[in-house]
Amino acid sequence: MSANQSAFHPGVERLEPRDVPSTVGPIVDVPTTLPPPPAVEPPPAPLPPIGVPTTDGVIGTPTPTTTRPLVDGPSTPATNIPDLPPPPPAPPPARSPFTLTAPLRSPTPINVVPIPAPMPTPVPPPITPTPPEGSLTQAQRFVTHLYRDVLGRAPDASGLAYWSANLDVGTFTRGQVSAAFISSDEYRANTIVSYYQNILGRTPTTAEVNGYLDQLEGGRSMTDVRQMFFASEEFFARFSRNPAAFVGQLYSQVLGRTGTPAEVNFWVNELNATNGDRMRVVRGFMMSGEYLRSEVSGVYAAVLQRPPEDSGLNYWVSKRSAGLSTEMLTAAVLASDEYYRRAA
Repeated sequence: MSANQSAFHPGVERLEPRDVPSTVGPIVDVPTTLPPPPAVEPPPAPLPPIGVPTTDGVIGTPTPTTTRPLVDGPSTPATNIPDLPPPPPAPPPARSPFTLTAPLRSPTPINVVPIPAPMPTPVPPPITPTPPEGSLTQAQRFVTHLYRDVLGRAPDASGLAYWSANLDVGTFTRGQVSAAFISSDEYRANTIVSYYQNILGRTPTTAEVNGYLDQLEGGRSMTDVRQMFFASEEFFARFSRNPAAFVGQLYSQVLGRTGTPAEVNFWVNELNATNGDRMRVVRGFMMSGEYLRSEVSGVYAAVLQRPPEDSGLNYWVSKRSAGLSTEMLTAAVLASDEYYRRAA
């Protein structure tokens, strides 16, 4: 992986952030140890599609989730999902244009929800050159790894000083800092670009990236946005609007395998029975136990560089099934003691 690529988007070159401060949503604390206590019961098996047995070869229908963590906002997606393009309405006047060539800016103070008491005043970062890695403190090494693994770049001096100083004095926890990086405009923009390139096969416009950043700031999660890409008319048109080809691509791009004829036929029948409701089918794939296990394994591989143990895999799959967002799953693993020790 090159210095310009993050652990989460190895095939996508890094974008420069917009020339505005990065806005971060409300932050909640996340666990710092992996795996979780053994007392957690394993999740129930995913519900199978009607009339289809629960086997390794058939994914189940999704269990509707009615609540999400604070960082995700409302959990009920809009009924009429916009096609791509165009993206959502133009951003409000307060948003500056997103540019790919803006100079790098350091992170700005996040709006931390008091948990439970008011947070102390953050320590202002001194303007000093970035110290050589061999002379970094433990907090500085942790922040440096976040910049490299999440944003795919080296830290700027002021950003490194800001985050590490506030970690040292206890203003922010590791979970809050990790969540701030995962919720930053810079990380989200890189993720949106990767969706356009990998799902739609093209590079987005500035307006398209800004439109989806507005969607995320308005309460949608990255999972919601990814589902919108797969359910879009543009993705459907890439495969001649053929239902069987559409379902086949979901097996390939979402589950990473080829669907059996029986599996493809099942979902084609679902499309026909629901008047072509592609979003229903996409959610069926992306909330299946098969997909969630693959997602958790991917986070472990990107962050901890190892596969999950069975207890950790089952714990995080159950959390995701219960409504934990992919962003907060990733922030929790980044905040873990294991990742912190790796940065030492």
